Amino acid sequence: MKKCRENYDFGTNKTYQRCCQGLHEVPSDLQADSLIVELDGNYIKQLQPQVFQNLIQCTHLSISFNRIRAIYPSSLTGLFSLIFLNISNNILTQLPSNVFQAVPSLHYLDVSNNLLTEIQNNLYDKLTQLEYISLSGNIIHSIQNSSLNGLSALIHLHMDNNRIEQIHVRSFTKLFALQKLNLRKNLIKMLPIPVFSALSNVNELDISMNDLTEINFGLFSNLSSLFGLFLNDNKIRTIHKLSFHGLPSLRFLTLHNNKLATLSWSVFSDGSYINSRDHPVRLELSLSGNPVECDASLCWTKYAETEGWLAWKHPSNGGEDCAMEQGGRRRTYAPKCTDRICWSNVTLPLCEGKLLCLMRPF
Repeated sequence: MKKCRENYDFGTNKTYQRCCQGLHEVPSDLQADSLIVELDGNYIKQLQPQVFQNLIQCTHLSISFNRIRAIYPSSLTGLFSLIFLNISNNILTQLPSNVFQAVPSLHYLDVSNNLLTEIQNNLYDKLTQLEYISLSGNIIHSIQNSSLNGLSALIHLHMDNNRIEQIHVRSFTKLFALQKLNLRKNLIKMLPIPVFSALSNVNELDISMNDLTEINFGLFSNLSSLFGLFLNDNKIRTIHKLSFHGLPSLRFLTLHNNKLATLSWSVFSDGSYINSRDHPVRLELSLSGNPVECDASLCWTKYAETEGWLAWKHPSNGGEDCAMEQGGRRRTYAPKCTDRICWSNVTLPLCEGKLLCLMRPF
C-alpha cells in the first residue's frame, strides 16, 4: 500500500493526510487522529464497508475525482465528527438509502457531477444540521414529495445541470431555512403552485435555462426575502397579472432570451397607479433577446426609470444609442438602446391617455 503524506498544521492544530499517488482503494493505514483526509484524484472504485471506522476525529473528508461506482450502507461508519464530505466527480448511479445515518453532524455535502438519476425518499432525513448540498451535474429527472425530508437547516441547495422535468408541489415545504435555490439548466416546463410557498427566507432563486412557457400568479407568493430572480433563457411567452406582486425585496429580475412581446406593469402591482411604494427598492431588469414591441405598453418603464427605481441590465453587450430610420434618414436617439428596446421611442405623445396622475397599469 502506498503511503499517504501526513502533515500537521500548527496554526489550526489539525493533522491532515493527502493521498494522491495513484491509489486504487482507500488506504488501510490512515492515521486515526487525522482531522482532514483528502483522497482526491485517485483511481478508487468503491468505498468498502466500515473503511473509515477508525477516523472518529475526522471532520473533513474529500474523495472527489475518483472512479467510485459503489458506496455501501456502512461505508461512512465511524465518521461521527464529519462536517464536510465531498464525493463529487465520480460515477455513482445510486446512494444507499441509509448511508448518511452515520454522519448526522454533516454541514456540507457535495455529490455533484456523478450519474445519479433520482433522489431516494428520506435519503437525507437524518442530516438535520446540513447547510449546503450540491446535486449539480447529475441526471436527476424529478424531485419527489419526500426527496428532501429532514433538511430543516439547509441554506444552499444546488440542483442545476440535471434533467429535472417534474417537481412535486410539496418538494420544498420543509426547507424553512433555505436561502439559495438553484434549478438552472434543467428541462422544467411547468412549476406547480404553490411549490415555493414555504421558502420565505430564500433570497436567490435561479430557474434560468429551462423550458418554462408562462409565469402564473401565485408562483412566487410569500417569497418576501427574494433578492434575485433569474428566469432568463426559457421560452416564456406569458407573464400573468400579479406574478411578481408581493416581492418587496426584489432587486434583480432577469427575463432576457425569452419570447415576451410585452411586459405590463400589472405583473408587479395590483394598484391603480404606479407608485414607488409598490416597489420601494431599485429594480434591475433585463429583457434583451425578447421580441418586445416598442409601444405605449411600455410607458410605465419610462416613468419608473425617470423616478430612479428601475434600471436596465445588459447581460450581453453594453448598449448603443438607439437608431431608427425616419424619412430615409438615420436618426440617433439618446439614451442608449437597451435590451433591444429603444426607450426613447416611447415618447410622451405615445403615452397620452396612459399617463394619468402617475400612471395607470396596462
